[in-house]
Amino acid sequence: LPVGNEITQVPLLLGRRFAFKGDRNDIFPSGGAGMVLNKAALKMLVTIAINQFEPHAQVFTDDWYLACSLRQLGIVMYDTQDENKGERFMPFSPGQHYMVKSRDELTSEYDVWYKSYSLDIKFGLDHCSKHSVSFH
Repeated sequence: LPVGNEITQVPLLLGRRFAFKGDRNDIFPSGGAGMVLNKAALKMLVTIAINQFEPHAQVFTDDWYLACSLRQLGIVMYDTQDENKGERFMPFSPGQHYMVKSRDELTSEYDVWYKSYSLDIKFGLDHCSKHSVSFH
């Protein structure tokens, strides 16, 4: 993470990274897993992004839309995986993450987006960090 202090904070957007339709240039935080903005990023969101980028838009992809707006201001997501590539922010319940043991088990229509949007996905006990932050 970048260095900052109380006077000069670098805007941060943290959360479970997804790639919109698999595009690694279009990274956004999973809304279900939660996201974290520090004071500097939140200030830019409220004072610039909301007013500048379609302030009256009504979209169901608010997580993606938020990331696009912040990206236009130069704020990108940071990788929040731990040193073993375990995720810290989970879009599903703990049981759902632990039950799936391989990519081949993701077969339902609902699972298709998860496979195509996930970055470097792990399964089973390796998926979740021992230092997890949130579950949906």
